[in-house]
Amino acid sequence: MDVLDTVRLWRLTPSGWARVREALHELEAALREGDERRVRRATALVGLCGPARVGHSLSPGLDEPETAPPSTLEIINRIVRRIAPDEETVPPDDGR
Repeated sequence: MDVLDTVRLWRLTPSGWARVREALHELEAALREGDERRVRRATALVGLCGPARVGHSLSPGLDEPETAPPSTLEIINRIVRRIAPDEETVPPDDGR
């Protein structure tokens, strides 16, 4: 899924990454259950969590955007392994 490759490149606030993780958990559950409609909705939800969709209500110096935390990368890797077992995954501790 292209959206998963894109997520790895995002820079979000910690609360933004929390929303991404929730959406990724929903996607993971939908895949596990084989619910194609739910997979499409969850994939769209992940995309809506991106930096272009997030409002700019941050105060200077607070909640600075950061790269994906290791826990988020691990969820992405699990999803990639489920849908494309031969695809390359990113180590969760790669410093992103």
